[in-house]
Amino acid sequence: MTIPVLVARGVAAAILDAGEVLDGAVSVYPQPRSNVVHRVERHGVPLAYVKQRGASSMLDGDDVVMNERMALTALAGLNCVPRLLPLDDAAAVWVRAVPGQTLAEVPFGGDEFDVACRALARSLAELHTWSVGVSVVDLPRAPEPWALRSDHLPPSMAGSPAGSACAAVLELADEPGVRAALNHAASRWTATAWIHGDVSANNVIIHRGRAWLVDLEGAGMGHPAWDLATAVSTLRGLGGSGAEFLTEYWQRGGPARLDDSLLTLRAVQSAWQLAAHGTQRGDHADHGNEQFEAARRHAASFLATHGGR
Repeated sequence: MTIPVLVARGVAAAILDAGEVLDGAVSVYPQPRSNVVHRVERHGVPLAYVKQRGASSMLDGDDVVMNERMALTALAGLNCVPRLLPLDDAAAVWVRAVPGQTLAEVPFGGDEFDVACRALARSLAELHTWSVGVSVVDLPRAPEPWALRSDHLPPSMAGSPAGSACAAVLELADEPGVRAALNHAASRWTATAWIHGDVSANNVIIHRGRAWLVDLEGAGMGHPAWDLATAVSTLRGLGGSGAEFLTEYWQRGGPARLDDSLLTLRAVQSAWQLAAHGTQRGDHADHGNEQFEAARRHAASFLATHGGR
């Protein structure tokens, strides 16, 4: 969908005003995401985000547009997720923008970061304990991370050339210690609670002591401990320890528990994302190496506490 078509659909749905469009008050900006995302602004203020399917989701048969629409519809009463805008479009999902700054933009080392950690913990506890209300089969299922079952890779991951950064990640996932940790995580994977699926620093918006969970294309019924693993890894990547976050989460009644097998899984998944996006150059190469080291470190810690189990 081109930007003019996107704007026209917004006008037709009364989300955008035709007069403001003609006066130049409406601007649309592409966003650096794995899927096709545009930010729509009115007078310089973000109004909505519009998501279409990207190449990898099309290759893998994932309908991220339908999934995000289903998730936001089911979670409409939850205060920590954005609102779906009323535009019936099979090709795109329109989501109201929320105010604030991403977690990545919150400076580490002060009260502001601590407040953000606690706010994120409260939002995840609220999501994980959100009443399902209907049969689980009627709700979207959060995709399982590919590394749980590396013998069934999605089409977008096929054909990594030998010696490439992507091939190195696949080899990492099959290292005996790493694979033992991943198998443990797979054996305990559940789909009993709502999860976000990717609590990265850009998927959390902080505003006045609240944390909004955005970009819910991978949300659905899943394993809540996976959200803990992604959140703790994200906070550690920003300089924190994750301890304050976990304490607040459990005090708020969060049901999930975290172990090193899930942190191993998160490190492997992150290593793939870095490799697949071609960011294994410059500073990002160091981040890729950090994920390899983290996967092996967490796997070793898992084996030390679980042995051959």
